[in-house]
Amino acid sequence: MNQQWFILTRPDPWNDLQPLKAAKRSGTYLGRGAPSGGSRTLGGPCERPLPGRHRLSLLTGSGHSQSLPSLGMYTPMSKLVVSLLAASALASTAVAIRAAAQSELRVTPDAAVVAYCAAWNTTDRSARDRLLARVWAADGVYSDPEPTLVAGRAALGDAIAEFQHHYPGARFRCSAPQTHHRAMRVSWILLGPDGTQITQGMDFYDLAPDGLISRVVGFFGAPPAP
Repeated sequence: MNQQWFILTRPDPWNDLQPLKAAKRSGTYLGRGAPSGGSRTLGGPCERPLPGRHRLSLLTGSGHSQSLPSLGMYTPMSKLVVSLLAASALASTAVAIRAAAQSELRVTPDAAVVAYCAAWNTTDRSARDRLLARVWAADGVYSDPEPTLVAGRAALGDAIAEFQHHYPGARFRCSAPQTHHRAMRVSWILLGPDGTQITQGMDFYDLAPDGLISRVVGFFGAPPAP
């Protein structure tokens, strides 16, 4: 009886099941074949993996081999798909982590105004620095008609200390912010130690994407009449 042998060579044992499944789907099993019309079973002799491209060969009783269409041609594509899916999953995870971090760090406009106004009323330098660290961007810029123009938390802290030196006991009372996009305006009044109003004004804010204050432009006095 002329028996036939099917030999599948593959370069990577990691993909053992891929060519086997492909051979099974096509009706060509890996192992000893039966005569035409008979049944084929698994478990026959199998050639050890050899380097090179996947190929399926049919060995006839005469010793000649006939190459069949490659069944391993889909393996590189499968690896590529798996790699792309893994990369996509990692990218999605990274985006989720960044979004969660921004959500934890985000400062609301109301909270920004409360802490910023409190910083101007705080005479203790350490406490004031902590307030500014919560709501003021590291490179935030402050300006007013005094004229004052400073950049950074430390410089703003120095400007506040200088103001308190000239107006001891004075305190600011700030309104809730009116906002749109990443801009807002706040009205304020300056009260003396006895509670009488010294002056009033309005500040215009720019906010960074994380909600920190990136700029304040202050104006003194009542707003101009229309």
